[in-house]
Amino acid sequence: MRQARALLALALAAPVAALAGAGSVDLRARVVRCTGTGAPRLRDAAGNVMVARLGAERAAKRDARRSCLEALRAVRLPTGATLGSALAADDALAASVEAVVKRAKVTGAPRYFSDGGVELDLEVPLDDTLSALLFPAAKAPPDGAPP
Repeated sequence: MRQARALLALALAAPVAALAGAGSVDLRARVVRCTGTGAPRLRDAAGNVMVARLGAERAAKRDARRSCLEALRAVRLPTGATLGSALAADDALAASVEAVVKRAKVTGAPRYFSDGGVELDLEVPLDDTLSALLFPAAKAPPDGAPP
């Protein structure tokens, strides 16, 4: 019985999240969730642990943004194509989507490791700016024309 419930839960969750690396698209919550890790570079920080940790946090954020972009590229559009193919065909759209991903918000507390490494979680909302970029509103018909 438990195994049947677990399989049912897995079957229901499968279409909800499209996985790609350390990022996932949650269509129910309408967000892209990503995780990134960053390693400290003590040599570049001249031995200063706090400077190394800040660098590791920046690296973790960059890694999470890359994961978000990978997850977004796997999303299927209503036309049947993937977002990745649409971004490859339109440089302006790709730049706009990257700008939205750069504004991703850190969720939860960063996780610090004993070696100085950091792991961060980011979320990019699919509503508002991103949906306006991907699905532009249909142009209004001229006056007197049927909708």
